[in-house]
Amino acid sequence: MTFDEATNLGLPQLSEPPQEIYLTSKRTIQLFSIRDDGAGHQYHFLYDEGDVRCGGNYVASMLILFLLDLSEQFGIKKVLLHADNCCSQNKNNTILWLLELLVMIGIFDHIELKFLIKGHTHCSVDGGHGLIKKEWRKRDAFSIQEVKKIIEDCSPKQHAVILSENEFFNWSFLLEKYLQKLPGITSQQEFEFDRNRFGVVRYRNTHSSPWKSYRLLKAKKNKLPKVISSLVMIQNHLKKLTPPRHFIKKAMEFI
Repeated sequence: MTFDEATNLGLPQLSEPPQEIYLTSKRTIQLFSIRDDGAGHQYHFLYDEGDVRCGGNYVASMLILFLLDLSEQFGIKKVLLHADNCCSQNKNNTILWLLELLVMIGIFDHIELKFLIKGHTHCSVDGGHGLIKKEWRKRDAFSIQEVKKIIEDCSPKQHAVILSENEFFNWSFLLEKYLQKLPGITSQQEFEFDRNRFGVVRYRNTHSSPWKSYRLLKAKKNKLPKVISSLVMIQNHLKKLTPPRHFIKKAMEFI
């Protein structure tokens, strides 16, 4: 599996835009894409800029939606993930904590996360993004539902899911109480999470480097705190992220 964000799409989209709207500000629809490299299918999560910002909590919220669906539908227990080297978005402790958590609660037995080497920014999802851009230039779109249709018209292997603000959660706020940060995370390229190494991540900075280990779980015993011991308990304690438009509305009240 490979995941990455795409270039944002602006609405309204017109194949032949009139001169008058060239300088207007468009509504932004953001894309977060995950490609099943084995099956060749690509899944795009669509969300409005007013509902969602960027960062680890947003990536974690979409990543877990995909991974849980993958586990429920196909019973997959081992996953290999690839991503680009964006430290603020992908290579951060929130993502590591989430993947370790999925192993510790038994959703997966083994997860690997690998990042592209600096200077190598092309990944498998870029092909799907290219198909969207090609179709996008020829079509008109005025709503996020029409964006979804354009994406799915590109290819039978392109799928789109519209997300609302209610599907994004503050994972870091919950998990930082029970898991600790990996020192020097930004200089590492490969990470492994395994049920036989409960609470421990293996990592290395190159493919030929020896593996190192670090205990992410703060608890000394190999037992999870009740709050994060199951999906049900986690869902009961997760807090929703505040959409950006709420901050804008609050700021306008002081003007």
